[in-house]
Order: sequence, then structure tokens, then C-alpha cells
Amino acid sequence: MFRRLLIATVVGILAAFAVAGFRHAMLLLEWLFLNNDSGSLVNAATNLSP
Repeated sequence: MFRRLLIATVVGILAAFAVAGFRHAMLLLEWLFLNNDSGSLVNAATNLSP
């Protein structure tokens, strides 16, 4: 029982790091390609030329 709890805890922590890493990667890509640092894709899209 303790082993399963430990595995579930490790998986949960790794998942949290994966989500945080993905979010930071998206913000970095948005900043690099769209020159937008607001964190809003809607704001970035309104500033694109047609």
C-alpha cells in the first residue's frame, strides 16, 4: 500500500513539472515568435498583421 502511494506521489510530482515546463515553453515560444510578453494568445493574435 505504501509503495503505491509513493509511486502515485512521484507520478503526480512529475506531472506537475511537465505541466509547468509546457507552460513555460509556450510562453517562451510566444515571446520568441510573436514578441508578446503578456501571456495572452488573444492579445498576441490581435497584434498580428493580416
